[in-house]
Amino acid sequence: MTSFVIRPLGAFSLAASIRFAAGWPPADFEGGDVLRLGFAVDDFSAHAEVALRQDGAGDVVGDVVGSHDMVAVERQVARILGLDADGRAYLEIGNRDEVVGRLQERYQGLRPVCFHSPYEAAVWSVLSNRIATPVARRLRTTLCEAAGTTLEVDGASAPALPLPTKLLALEELAGLPAEKMRRLHGVAEAALAGDLDAERLRSLPPEVALASLKRIRGIGDFYAGLILIRGAAMRDYVLPEPRLKAPSRCTTGQASRSSKPPRDGGRSARGWPSCCEAPLNEHDPKTGRAAPGIPSPSAVFDNPVPAR
Repeated sequence: MTSFVIRPLGAFSLAASIRFAAGWPPADFEGGDVLRLGFAVDDFSAHAEVALRQDGAGDVVGDVVGSHDMVAVERQVARILGLDADGRAYLEIGNRDEVVGRLQERYQGLRPVCFHSPYEAAVWSVLSNRIATPVARRLRTTLCEAAGTTLEVDGASAPALPLPTKLLALEELAGLPAEKMRRLHGVAEAALAGDLDAERLRSLPPEVALASLKRIRGIGDFYAGLILIRGAAMRDYVLPEPRLKAPSRCTTGQASRSSKPPRDGGRSARGWPSCCEAPLNEHDPKTGRAAPGIPSPSAVFDNPVPAR
């Protein structure tokens, strides 16, 4: 087992991320003091299992088994938890915009929590389309057991999805319709072709990235947005989804005025206010459960428009 340390720039609370993950359907996570992640590393060379803790100085310490590429694993974990951005620019937005500032105060240290990768976001998009969340969770578990892996770190484990080569070789899965199996094969082929590379997607103009994602079988407008924002963790883009505007109206009676970027041009965290107004606003800050009367992103992401 090897370890790495990430020192957040700006406020960050791992406990807040854990509470969010405990209430986010794709995570299937029950909470606790340690965040455990099992995933295929970005280059699909191996799997990694990571146990994350935050020490008294605020640093995030990760213990890793599986992949020996610690640089790649650390970089991927940082993206998953929003630690690859300078959060001080996000706080600057809160100082200027009272709406965002109040939400930052309520959800102290919470940053966007994303899928392990665009590949995993795409797999979830196929599995969860037009079915109930508990069924999609069971299908994901079945897929991990059939072709994925489970590694143990710090006395516990989290199942990881199969590498794209293994997924492509899988001919059928109990409970999964044949069309969804074909769509999963399309996801695997896109991953192997580099079309689901997080850095590539983040480097493209959003409309170009979205068009590229919609070429994958079964991925329409909505799921392309999910993969880009919650898979590749593109920060400088807000999904034009009407249902994501409701939390802002519930909170303030009007949309936030936080679109003006900070002095750095906003590339570090300009898209975070939308996360503050929607995904961050969906959970009670203590329990992580959905706040009553506020449509949550999990409700939006798990009941999307049909794939086109």
